[in-house]
Amino acid sequence: MEQAQAQGHHPGDWFGPSQVATLVRGCVEQAKREYEALQSLLVYVAHDCTVYAGDVEQLYRDNPEQALVVLVPVRLGSESLNPIYIPCVKSLMTLDYCVGIIGGKPKHSVYFVGFQDNQLLHLDPHYCQSVVDMTPNSFDIKSYHCRTPRKLLAERMDPSCTIGFYCRNLEEFQRLQEQAKPVSHTYSWACSIYPFLLLTIVDTILVGSHL
Repeated sequence: MEQAQAQGHHPGDWFGPSQVATLVRGCVEQAKREYEALQSLLVYVAHDCTVYAGDVEQLYRDNPEQALVVLVPVRLGSESLNPIYIPCVKSLMTLDYCVGIIGGKPKHSVYFVGFQDNQLLHLDPHYCQSVVDMTPNSFDIKSYHCRTPRKLLAERMDPSCTIGFYCRNLEEFQRLQEQAKPVSHTYSWACSIYPFLLLTIVDTILVGSHL
């Protein structure tokens, strides 16, 4: 809440996926000052859907073995999701380093973790569970799984979302760039007509075009 208040927000305010991405980065930076275990974690938030590989490599200048979370806020339509982006979103979720999508449907936030046919699988952060003590070497992980996966038709997804990627080190980030190339080439025609989302490699830049 401290991070939100620092940006002028108040308890009860609604946070969009792009705002959540910025708050996550701020929370991690603050936590790194208190917890040594987080010292090797980096968070990069794309601006205007653009990930500058040169900037990411600068984050690695002291230690190329640090873990990296890349958050890319995008908008996949104006008032509602444009169906032309559904195949591209599903392709992005198949990449080795994609960890899911912060999004949801109007007025209801969820975390998309995969898809089946034309349905997106998601976890609902509003479902409360008992806190898990993770300090022991072995702790109960039942609450990290669900017996019945929740689904949402892709067409009902809110157009505003944030795509997340996780790389264990600089080498994996470079592999992510290589994996993004085929997605860019396959769907570049769609994004030239409706320029909300495009991931491609231009020299040392991982780019996403948007409206």
